[in-house]
Amino acid sequence: MPGTWDVEYTDELGEWWADLTEAEQESIDSSVRLLEEKGPNLGFRIETLRDEGQIDG
Repeated sequence: MPGTWDVEYTDELGEWWADLTEAEQESIDSSVRLLEEKGPNLGFRIETLRDEGQIDG
């Protein structure tokens, strides 16, 4: 796929991944694919974190 970003995986990630449920793996895989597509242009939804009360602001 031209124009995609490389996402590196580590042995530590592999060990963590193995302990996840299939549903958790699918959710994370979806996010990683989006990161591969958008790279640093993905952005960060700070408004969402504020709205959910996870950060002050």
